Amino acid sequence: MEGCSLIELYYQKVFQRKDTRITHYDMQGKEVVRLREADMPAGYHVLDWDGRSTAGAAVGSGTYIVKVSFEGDNGLREEGTQQILLVK
Repeated sequence: MEGCSLIELYYQKVFQRKDTRITHYDMQGKEVVRLREADMPAGYHVLDWDGRSTAGAAVGSGTYIVKVSFEGDNGLREEGTQQILLVK
């Protein structure tokens, strides 16, 4: 798409995970977009982000935080974060 940046995120999950949420935040901790909220099977997953917020507005270049959280095998929530750089 013209004028859009595309980011591919790769996540490997060894086991079935329930209630998986993948969310992007700006550096102030404000939610920008929630890419996924669903049960996800084991394996690799590719999620594309076109550089737009939940409201559909284009976001600026900069550093964003990606948070992946899910219900683990023990029934407790597990999560991890990673910084990404969006360059337009």
